[in-house]
Amino acid sequence: AKGDTVLIVADGKVAIDKGGTLLATIGAGSVLGEMALITGAPRSASATTEGEAEYFELSRADVEKLAKDRPKIAEELVEYCRKRLVANLLRSSPLFKRFDEDTRYDMIGRFQRGGFQPGTVVIEQGQPGKGLFVVATGEVEIKVKKEDGEEIIVANLGPGDVFGEISLLKDTPTTATVTARGRVGALFLPAGEFRKVVDE
Repeated sequence: AKGDTVLIVADGKVAIDKGGTLLATIGAGSVLGEMALITGAPRSASATTEGEAEYFELSRADVEKLAKDRPKIAEELVEYCRKRLVANLLRSSPLFKRFDEDTRYDMIGRFQRGGFQPGTVVIEQGQPGKGLFVVATGEVEIKVKKEDGEEIIVANLGPGDVFGEISLLKDTPTTATVTARGRVGALFLPAGEFRKVVDE
């Protein structure tokens, strides 16, 4: 469902589930629904209370007014979303299974924020891999060039989706071209930072 509200847990516990997999159990002070609210994408997970719970609910209009009146709060919410997005990726992606909890926490700070204008080629097929990208807002188009030169669109990715991981993992040239379909906000883990953590 489309997310038009953000919830703050005041009391009790809430289980976060995605596709039948338990991602986390959160408690008082935790924020829910902020990713869908900020990115405009449909909600990517379900939240179920464990017993009784109390929460505050803010509409999109409430959050926009708060952001206008207090810009610092808006920036903190965006930073919170950045960390949540990366933390979910590190917890669920097979790419990071080898790392322990402390190493994954350290890696959160190694991701950089970036933006791309419509039509920007983020990754070009056959070039050395730059690193791992996580789409935060907007959409990217994945296109593969066949041996006869024909280009085929194989996927469109949106908020929460990942690209660049194959060349990062195998240390090989990229296997597809990735282009921003509109304005895109992304989080980027440079290949050098990833390999630094692996070496350590």
